[in-house]
Amino acid sequence: MDRADKEYATEDDKLSNFKRQAEMQGIEPLQVAVTFFLKHVFSIARGVSLREPMSGRIYDAINYLHLINALMLEVGDEAEATRQST
Repeated sequence: MDRADKEYATEDDKLSNFKRQAEMQGIEPLQVAVTFFLKHVFSIARGVSLREPMSGRIYDAINYLHLINALMLEVGDEAEATRQST
């Protein structure tokens, strides 16, 4: 996730991009992150049907799951984050 860190966040807050976009759209940062994650899931599904290489998409989707978990933990929803990570 290090290479994406520079693209998606400030040094102080790895989740800042989701927060800024959420504020601009009037939604929650978690909703933004889930939207980006689903974009990758749909891309993976398309890649499977077209037999395209997708290791990069898979790694990106995994990273979004980590970011979603971090957002959930940040807002104090640790029980839900723990439940979903098992």
